[in-house]
Amino acid sequence: MFPNLRGIRKSYVANLLDKVLLDNRVTQFALKWGVTSGRLRSTRVRMQPGNVYFFWGYRSVHANEPCDRDQIRATALFHYVNPHVNSRARRLISREALAD
Repeated sequence: MFPNLRGIRKSYVANLLDKVLLDNRVTQFALKWGVTSGRLRSTRVRMQPGNVYFFWGYRSVHANEPCDRDQIRATALFHYVNPHVNSRARRLISREALAD
């Protein structure tokens, strides 16, 4: 995880562009390579079963590591605020997606 690396984007379009640039195979491969090779310093959270962990996912670059095949992983995501709720671009894109 790279905690609180990203600021709150001023617009929905900037947030969407941020997602496109980060959430793709090329960037994910580059980040994984950078962390595993030691070229990028990330924060690794050693999780303990039964504990709850909170972090600001909107502002952090983060990923899950694989878990053992014989283990069960449960993840709950809670979204409290949408900073782009009033975005005209978000409404237009959502409307187009619903029409398909």
